[in-house]
Amino acid sequence: MGSKITFIPKRVIVLSPEVQEILFALGAGKSIVGHTRHCDFPPESRSIPLVGDFKNPDMEKILSLKPDLVFVTDYIQKDTIFILKKLKIRHIVVYSKNLKEMFKNISFIGGIFAKEETAERIINNMKDQIANLKRPKEKPVIFPLIWDNPVFTAGDETIINDVIETAGGQNISKRYGKNYFRVDEEFLLSSDIDIFLFCDPTINKDSTLMKMVKKNNPLIKIISQIHPDTLLRASPRLLEGIKELNRIIHEKDL
Repeated sequence: MGSKITFIPKRVIVLSPEVQEILFALGAGKSIVGHTRHCDFPPESRSIPLVGDFKNPDMEKILSLKPDLVFVTDYIQKDTIFILKKLKIRHIVVYSKNLKEMFKNISFIGGIFAKEETAERIINNMKDQIANLKRPKEKPVIFPLIWDNPVFTAGDETIINDVIETAGGQNISKRYGKNYFRVDEEFLLSSDIDIFLFCDPTINKDSTLMKMVKKNNPLIKIISQIHPDTLLRASPRLLEGIKELNRIIHEKDL
């Protein structure tokens, strides 16, 4: 985390899509003067000036916008954080590995922008709706497919792991590792998986790999209709993904 904030920022640059979603949910979206091309929600944010992409933001553009504060994430923006420190640009690192951390970050960001009550309302609403979810009789074994060529999944200490468990499933990848990691195709064919959860819209459910998986286990269910951003971005929109996954699990009652 960068400098301690003792004022309400008026010119903010956001390099993290989930932080942008939190800011708009809090009613602080108008403070954003620059963001990456991956910061695409809500729709009204698309007129905000671009400062490059998620992995390689344009530092000259960032400097030209004269931000009070830059929000970054901690997963693949370590080089960006290093440069921000070197240039003495005030910044804050926000990264949530689970729902508990997400709630804490919403509250933290709300405090920066004097939106404490709004933040509390958002958090309480999410918690209340999660508490009212139906519980399946048996927890289906779910494999979160982050990418299919090569095959990447998400284990413990990832937001999607919490989404799966909150929705009533069990993440098989949690048993084998933390964060995001690669697995071989043999793992998919030898594991007892009930549901494949697609976490990228470009994954082809009719690929050779998926045909092999379905041939090996004809009863396996493929979930590709849930918007990936509601599964992977630690923002209030996670509630949509959790509720939809819970509905599908309960409907099938695997």
